[in-house]
Amino acid sequence: MIVLSIEEKIDRCIGRNPEWKDYRIARSVNCPVALVRARKLGMTLPQVEKTKTSLVSLTKVVERYDIKAAILQRLTEVPRGNLIIEADLCQKAAGTDRNRFRRTVENNNEEFKGLRIKLKLDDSSDGKWYWGHPEDITEAFRIKEL
Repeated sequence: MIVLSIEEKIDRCIGRNPEWKDYRIARSVNCPVALVRARKLGMTLPQVEKTKTSLVSLTKVVERYDIKAAILQRLTEVPRGNLIIEADLCQKAAGTDRNRFRRTVENNNEEFKGLRIKLKLDDSSDGKWYWGHPEDITEAFRIKEL
């Protein structure tokens, strides 16, 4: 595949279509009209450096798509002796993708079993899930069973 410079593209387009107006050549070559006019005057165009390929770090991919790792990471940020409500953990770990969070919890139910507890702390009908450190969850289960 041959890559032509913008000068070569403009020159070829002018050579094939000498009757075209500057704006039409610019649209055909996909460049500003000023470059076409400058080239018609015989000026050399400034060389534009090719942009570097943008790299994405693997940690960013893991951060975005590995919800299990995000849940475990967010749990380390919860202070000892405290629990976090599942809705807040979902927001921090999965952002707006609640379904991905829910699927991750369902698929790793055994692993997350010791990290969450369902408590009825207010007048809600079913209660809500709370997450925390394993020792805090064990203590909450002990207190709940009293």
